[in-house]
Amino acid sequence: RGPAIFNTVKLFDYLHGKEVRSWSEAGDLEDLSRDGKTLVTSYSRSKQIALWDVATGQKLTTLSNVPVTFVALSPDGKMLAVLASAGEEAARVQLCDATGIRPMTLLQGHAGKIAAMEFSPDGRLLATASTDQSLRLWDVEKPRGLVSLPCIKYNVRALAWSPKGDRLAVGMAYGTNNSVIDDIYD
Repeated sequence: RGPAIFNTVKLFDYLHGKEVRSWSEAGDLEDLSRDGKTLVTSYSRSKQIALWDVATGQKLTTLSNVPVTFVALSPDGKMLAVLASAGEEAARVQLCDATGIRPMTLLQGHAGKIAAMEFSPDGRLLATASTDQSLRLWDVEKPRGLVSLPCIKYNVRALAWSPKGDRLAVGMAYGTNNSVIDDIYD
């Protein structure tokens, strides 16, 4: 998962087929909180992350000077996992307080660039997959690595947790266009 590049972000009520809100010049769409109240966008060129109030359309806060590849918002909307775009930072995840977008801690341990990351449904774990062919699970409440699984054989495209958080699906590409779910971990 990563940002799709947009200049305009639109939010739709799919049940009624109506556009709810539109943000022009919002940047790249990153995430929408599970409660639907907060939208996260990034501006990779100006190195900014912004949080938006969905009800009012107003910008809540901005984090500047962040070379961002993509951002994940925790299920409770209180924490951001920020993946940097280049250099050594591409192998680390910065956890930030989403209310003031203050850096909290840095998760590091991958030898290669992180290709995918996803919070567990309860928000206590963050899964990251890297080009170093490892999958790591992190405890974000007491920031530390819980487990590293050196089992990824191909390019990771996506991570997805089951609704209960007891399984993790890893989507990999065997070639340039062949994406499949290769492994599911209990």
